[in-house]
Amino acid sequence: MRLIKWLLVLAIFFGIQIYGIQFATKNTQTVNLVVPFGRETGQVELWQLVFITAGIGAALALLVFLVELVGLQAAKQRLSRRVKQLERELTAMRNLPLSEKAPPDRPRAEEPGPEPSPAGRPGDVSSI
Repeated sequence: MRLIKWLLVLAIFFGIQIYGIQFATKNTQTVNLVVPFGRETGQVELWQLVFITAGIGAALALLVFLVELVGLQAAKQRLSRRVKQLERELTAMRNLPLSEKAPPDRPRAEEPGPEPSPAGRPGDVSSI
């Protein structure tokens, strides 16, 4: 399974490389890019402009994902501390001594028994 995964990753990588080379050879015209605030980049080939903007987009996406990852790691640490605190509390509650007598303000709960069926005993088919 691991070999198939790596072969798939390599096939995708080489496919992107071949597509990029074909794109660069077919889009050699130059363009003049005017960015906001009146700045011009001068003559840039179209394929260079596309790859540069794709790279900038990928870098910005990576930055957003890293910020999200840091937030998730912080939440994980906070929740791990809470779980440890609750486990300590549970252990302390399990170690409390059991008393045989119910406190005077609360009566001892009786164990519920099976409820009688309206047709008689369970399994009685005479009433059907």
